[in-house]
Amino acid sequence: MDWFNTIKRFYPRFWDEKMVGDAVVCEKITADQYKEITGLTYGAEDNPAEPEPQQETEEPAPKKK
Repeated sequence: MDWFNTIKRFYPRFWDEKMVGDAVVCEKITADQYKEITGLTYGAEDNPAEPEPQQETEEPAPKKK
């Protein structure tokens, strides 16, 4: 499958920057191809394709009876 041309055809009507960025993460397209499709630099500070950091959540300790 030609991922680059498929994504290029679908962006921006059916795909957004995040979805195109996911294709970079999954190694379907390169970061350079991301820039060619969106006009944005992959991984830039204001880029929605950059994965958001996961916050660790602590589970409350079980209540003692």
